[in-house]
Amino acid sequence: MPFFLGLLAFVAGIAVWIYRARAAAEVTHEILDAASDVMAAARRFGFRRRNNRHPADDIEDPKIAVGGIGVAFLELEGMPTAEGKKHLQIALAKHTRVSTKDAEELMVLGHWLMGQCNGPQPAIERLSRTLQKTTQAQHFETVMAVLQDVAAANPNGLSNRQREALPDIQRAFKIS
Repeated sequence: MPFFLGLLAFVAGIAVWIYRARAAAEVTHEILDAASDVMAAARRFGFRRRNNRHPADDIEDPKIAVGGIGVAFLELEGMPTAEGKKHLQIALAKHTRVSTKDAEELMVLGHWLMGQCNGPQPAIERLSRTLQKTTQAQHFETVMAVLQDVAAANPNGLSNRQREALPDIQRAFKIS
């Protein structure tokens, strides 16, 4: 009997390790899929990262910066809901004149850029400055229209952090 119980414990231990190994493999595949999504979105919009430069400084297509600002603004509120992401996707598609699939890719790339900027607040500041440098104030209205649509979709209105980010955007675009 003790031999049987020992064998059963050994088999249970092996099963637990197999389960954990499969879970780790699944997480690894999800991470690789996310990385490939970012790379595909970057290729789609012609984004190329140069050595020894911050990725936000390499943005040439204003749509990428607008998408990054929109994602960062949405995340200032906290963890975004699926509904909030959907409203952002629709707003990006409408105001940047791209398809909803392209708007989704802009959001993926924007989320990656936000991570490279170490959070939503630094991303808003850096992406706004980059957009202002490359296009002057031409896309300020586009950014504000996207943010306005995101805010209108939230029944609670703007959070304090979102309200504080708006003057930062205006300052970056040198609009008083």
